[in-house]
Amino acid sequence: MAVQSISLEQLRNLLQQTPVMAQINPLSLAFLNDEVQVFATVEELVATLDAPDPQLETPMVALTLDERFVHRLPSVRCDHDPFTTELNRFLLLKIDWVQRWVLCQWQINKVICQRVSGDCIVLILVDGLSFANWKRFMREGEATAELFTSEPFFVDGVSITEYGMRRIVGEPTIAFQLAELGYKLSFGFSYWELTNNELTDKLFAGITEGVQRVKSFGEVLEQLPKLPLEGSFVQIVRQGLDQVGHRYLDLPNIVATVQQIFDELQQIHHCAGATEKKQTWWCRGLKRCQGRCKAMGKGCWLALILVCGFATFVAAQQTPSDVAFGGEYFFRFRASAGGLSPEVRASVLQSRLTHVFTRLLAQGAQLSVHVRSLGAMRVISVAGVPFVTVTLADAEANQMAVEQLAKVWANNLEEGLRRILSSGSSH
Repeated sequence: MAVQSISLEQLRNLLQQTPVMAQINPLSLAFLNDEVQVFATVEELVATLDAPDPQLETPMVALTLDERFVHRLPSVRCDHDPFTTELNRFLLLKIDWVQRWVLCQWQINKVICQRVSGDCIVLILVDGLSFANWKRFMREGEATAELFTSEPFFVDGVSITEYGMRRIVGEPTIAFQLAELGYKLSFGFSYWELTNNELTDKLFAGITEGVQRVKSFGEVLEQLPKLPLEGSFVQIVRQGLDQVGHRYLDLPNIVATVQQIFDELQQIHHCAGATEKKQTWWCRGLKRCQGRCKAMGKGCWLALILVCGFATFVAAQQTPSDVAFGGEYFFRFRASAGGLSPEVRASVLQSRLTHVFTRLLAQGAQLSVHVRSLGAMRVISVAGVPFVTVTLADAEANQMAVEQLAKVWANNLEEGLRRILSSGSSH
């Protein structure tokens, strides 16, 4: 069966002429200007065409190929990648479409429990790792392609750690749900403090053998071979870029952190391989986009969750006072201003970023970042929109002069937004 490879623009033109059966990520159809009728099978599409009822004048596409109908419909393949910053241009307008075709954050725990098989389930939650950074900085090569195939999921809710991780783990938690499926023993490891930590208590609810506090992933690797893993569930909460962001006043070393996490996942792979059992890796992550990783070999069945995000391009699972967008980290509020806490200031800027990005992409405004004086303070404007005020309290909290901090923030905004725009225009 001959299948023609075409671009998204070519598919757009073809759909104006005829219904099509296509191999394509259905989310890519959101990039088309027109509404599209989508059919799961070619049979359904053909049945609609042959029905005596009047037909809607909208493009029609079937998401499968069927050689029985090659005489009636063109067969094409479109390898368009929908998970780029270009999706931000119409994400809010087509939010229903995204939620229809992309796994959502609240569904993660249910999907894990529906698909599990094998001797042991290992779930790893990384606190602070965007899907964009994972794709950009994970190590490349043949072994990587074999081991990791990332599939985003949509963060359809508040994207800070406290809420995001609780939605992933679910209620009842994955531990409780897997216990009903036969995984009676469960073990927990966390980088976080265990005492007087309400979030840790909720995330690890249902863990039968207790939670160990660890300071490095090496401690986890040392403990795993000592545990009775057959028929068990292991849940690990690991610090990611959130922890790195707390340590740096300027931009954190994202590349090194992502590659370190990648190396640790490979170590888990080798550790599980020593048990001489079948294994599958599964990584879920979509940028308000978040990942499925598969590797067949020796070991246990491992479920890996990378907490990231994709809708209005907030870098998911960041600290509440971070200002980030499209996988880019700009800066962190460390002081209150105008009666607003750092967290509320960051929340206000997240909605303002959406407005700025709409001007830059949808309205074709030029990217410009300017700093002007306002008494002892500085005001940063982006694309002509007054964006953020740098106060004396901000400067003191960052151990800088007001003018110096304003330049750092303005530079971070300009460079980050240029990277986002450049990434979007290249697709």
